[in-house]
Amino acid sequence: MVDRQYRKLFAAGIINGMGDRFCQIALLALIYRLTGSGFSVGIMLGLRVIPF
Repeated sequence: MVDRQYRKLFAAGIINGMGDRFCQIALLALIYRLTGSGFSVGIMLGLRVIPF
């Protein structure tokens, strides 16, 4: 029973992580499309890394 619950939790974590990565890629693409600047994309990427 515990093994089944752990598998569900593990699968949910993987799906959540994939969603986070898609969100990051979409945000960086949006910033590039709005500004046309690679520097702006770099700043945004740097700001997202700071908390980690």
